[in-house]
Amino acid sequence: SIKLLSHSCDTRVLIKYAFIILEDLYQSGIEYKKAGIKLSEIRDKSHTQLSLFEMTDFISSDHLMKAMDRVNTREGSGSLKTAVCGVTNKAWAMNRNHKSKRFLTGWNDLKGISC
Repeated sequence: SIKLLSHSCDTRVLIKYAFIILEDLYQSGIEYKKAGIKLSEIRDKSHTQLSLFEMTDFISSDHLMKAMDRVNTREGSGSLKTAVCGVTNKAWAMNRNHKSKRFLTGWNDLKGISC
């Protein structure tokens, strides 16, 4: 795990730290599967304590992230993403071989009973 010097809602910062962890954990010759990342101490950005030791342009970062969110809202999720995430969805597509049925999340998938 790693602790950020200051809180961030900048995707680029989170990816940077994810790669730092990955470089530390990676061992050649071992087969890896994709995994999730756990984020903790999530706070509203109005309650963020800035760091004296990290130079960041929070205003430009915030404007960029909001612009990306607006484009993705207007054009569809994933229309605009960081290049490090890849350009195709195939590499990160979910393995659906063992996907469970949605009996509890989809109204159309509920079993019906007739008397």
